[in-house]
Amino acid sequence: YRRQRQMCIRDSYKLVFYDDFDQDTGKPDPKYWSFAVPDGVPWSIYLSKSYDQAYLQDGKLVLKAEKAKRYRTGGIWTKGKVAFKYGKLEVRAKFKSVQGGWPAIWLLPVSPQYSTGYGGEIDLMEQVSHEYMAWHSVHPGSEEYRGSGLGGKYVLDDFNTYTLVWTADELSFFINGVSTGTYLRNTQLPLSLIHIDAADDKA
Repeated sequence: YRRQRQMCIRDSYKLVFYDDFDQDTGKPDPKYWSFAVPDGVPWSIYLSKSYDQAYLQDGKLVLKAEKAKRYRTGGIWTKGKVAFKYGKLEVRAKFKSVQGGWPAIWLLPVSPQYSTGYGGEIDLMEQVSHEYMAWHSVHPGSEEYRGSGLGGKYVLDDFNTYTLVWTADELSFFINGVSTGTYLRNTQLPLSLIHIDAADDKA
């Protein structure tokens, strides 16, 4: 994954977080990132806590899924380190399409916001197996948004820019600057701060 500074070159936005993954340590900056940990979701048991699956190379963050005795996949997040509410998020990412693969970049709330304990989720992008689509899904834990099935095509075998513009009323998504749709919010229900979660899942 790679981020670019151009994400906030607009008068209406103030840069609050940026990482171009150019550290010479070969590891994601611990000031911003830590390993994502299993959270009870079945696929999360494959998350690795090894830098063999999450490392920096040539100015890029590499999250690798592989199989030894069992599947292992890299996954990192900004939980407890970086969070925001409303604004614009852009991530440049490249991934391989393989059967059983499920690369994803999503946002989670800092704390649960529903009585069930589930906090909800905003998927900046998800891509499944060999589908030639990147999906934008919202899992609010209640009827917080109206709309479903948003997504769009991406450039195969290359970096693509995935964008979310989040306001009090809407979640608008873009791929390479092209609008792929908007979810409208039920304004009677809350939204909390979110942190960024990225993983390359193969199950």
